Amino acid sequence: MNPHPILGAFGLCALALIVTPVFAQSEPGNLMKETSVTRIQMPGMAMPARTQTMQVCVSAKKPDPREMTKQQKDCTISDYTKAGDTVSYHMACTGQMQMSGDARFQLRADGGMHGTIHSDSNAGGQKMVMDMTIDGKRIGSCNYTPPKSAP
Repeated sequence: MNPHPILGAFGLCALALIVTPVFAQSEPGNLMKETSVTRIQMPGMAMPARTQTMQVCVSAKKPDPREMTKQQKDCTISDYTKAGDTVSYHMACTGQMQMSGDARFQLRADGGMHGTIHSDSNAGGQKMVMDMTIDGKRIGSCNYTPPKSAP
């Protein structure tokens, strides 16, 4: 089994918490350089950590992950808490890529962030554990478009 499609799917689920599609009127946003390091463990398979860097536009108003997952039809967030600049939540996805996990993010005063996501999944009967560390650094401004509200 090639682990890259699975890694890509998990990356998309995780990044869906941060990156949003363009649907509504834009507002000022923060352009972030985001680096994620992903480690996946699967029985019988050794996989190296994968590092990915990308630029994303996020809300300048310190985004609420629950809003950003409304576009993910098979995923829900529960147990959301915000204490100061720390956000934590549980995410569960059903459908073809079943996954559940916990996330914790520190939103920094400079517009950056640091967080971790730990999840367990079942992709086609193959159990996996994914640990992702995400660091985001504000590198400029952008036009952020909030996700469309769910009907």
